Order: sequence, then C-alpha cells, then structure tokens
Amino acid sequence: MHSSFLHLGSLHVPLYGICAAVGLMGALTLCQVTARLVRLDAMKVWDALWVIALAVFVISRALLVMGSFHSFLTSPMLVLSLPSLNDTGMLLTAVFAMIYLRYKRVPLLGFLDAMAPCAALLWAFLSLGSILEGTKDGMPTHFLFAVGDGAGQGVHPVEFYTLIVGIVLCGVLLRALPRLRHTGFGCALGLVLAGAAIFLLDFLRLPSELFVAAMLDPVQWLGLAMIFVGCALFIAFPEMPTAAARNGSSDSV
Repeated sequence: MHSSFLHLGSLHVPLYGICAAVGLMGALTLCQVTARLVRLDAMKVWDALWVIALAVFVISRALLVMGSFHSFLTSPMLVLSLPSLNDTGMLLTAVFAMIYLRYKRVPLLGFLDAMAPCAALLWAFLSLGSILEGTKDGMPTHFLFAVGDGAGQGVHPVEFYTLIVGIVLCGVLLRALPRLRHTGFGCALGLVLAGAAIFLLDFLRLPSELFVAAMLDPVQWLGLAMIFVGCALFIAFPEMPTAAARNGSSDSV
C-alpha cells in the first residue's frame, strides 16, 4: 500500500498521520461520553485533553530541536518533519498533565477512568494507520489470515490483531464505566487488559535486537509493567468510591 495520503512536491501527508489525527478526534469526542459516565465535568475533561495534546506536540518538538539544534538552524522544516514522540517526551507530558489536572481540580484517577476507553480507541486507529502503511512485522506463519511481507512469505497480521483488540477493549471499558464502584478501577482494568494483550501479541512479532539481552522483548516488559501498575491500582485504592457511587448512596438516604 502507499504510505502517503497526499504527496505534492515537498508536501507529504502520511496515512498513519491521518489515522492518528482521526483517532485523536474520535478520542476527544468519546471523552465527552466517558466523562459523564464517571460523573466528571465534561468541559473540564475536554479542555484538559486539548491542553495535554498540545503539550505532547510542543514538548516532543522542543526535545527534537534541542537534540538536533545545529541541523535545525540549517534545515528547520526538515527537522520539524521528523518523528519526535519518544519516552522522554511522554514522561514530561505526563508530569505536565498531572500538574495541570491538579491545578484545574480534576481528579486524576477519575480522569484516567474516563480516558481508558478513549486510549483504546486511539490505539485502534493507530493500528489501522500501520495497516494502511503496509507495515508487516509479524512472525512467519501459515495461519489462515497470514499476509504477504513483500518477499512472498506469509506473516501474522499483528497490526490487524491489535486493531481488533483496541476496538474490543474500548467496548469492554465503555460497558464497565457505569458499573465502577471504585475510582481508578476503569484505568486499572484497561491497564491490565491492554498490558496482557501487548505481552501476548508481541510473541507474534519479529523480536527486537534487545530480545536476547533483556530475555523478553522491550514491548513485553512494557506490557508487564502495565499489568503491575493496574494490579497495584486494584489493591491500593479499594476504599475510594466513584462519584457515581457517592451520588447513588446519597440519593438512597
């Protein structure tokens, strides 16, 4: 498949970027529903997500410029067109998001509960972008749904599996949100399920160069970390009822 949605001279609009943008807009729209399901102010959540999305862009670009400052001075547009999202940028954005949410008095765990289905939806769209770009990093297989890797060999369509997992996970979390009895459980459930999916699906991907040294693929360590954090949330915050639960108990008095 072609990796560009639009390619006119130096203008290059990748299909993956289009899917990411559509997924982000879908997540922003969905947050209006999920915020109400966990009894948060939908407008505050909407504003917070826009600020955080802008922060991701600004912080990642700033780190890219600082890391390639001399190249930026000579070819600024070329440097700014490079992929810039990395672990450091995500960590700094997470710190900024926590500070912003505290300043706006938006409960962090309630916000994460509302964001869990939205993140799953965005994950599904990013997987769709990988499919449209023709990315095929699956292990060789003769499985019924195997796809060609360009060299005549069938491989697992891991991106398609991930797309299905993202859609199903979004639906499961949406269904679970109105039934949450404890703040943070929606986020915890999403972390555990997504972490397990990431860990298991990575067995179907080609191993990275760090696989031997780390015993597991780095992505699998990420999946295990997500499961650990999700389980920790299940254990650490059982005494914190959700806003819906508090409202329900007050109505019954």
